[in-house]
Amino acid sequence: MELLQRLCPDPNMASTLASHKTYLVAAYTDTVHIPEGGQLIAYGPTTAHVST
Repeated sequence: MELLQRLCPDPNMASTLASHKTYLVAAYTDTVHIPEGGQLIAYGPTTAHVST
């Protein structure tokens, strides 16, 4: 995660994080896209879709 933060220090810059660890997703993202079976089933604010 430190590497991702160093590579993308500007909060207005986009980056992609793919993880099954919801605590990381909740801590480091503003928006999520949730796939299942090759289809996008949900997307939007992280707080609306990921609980810690």
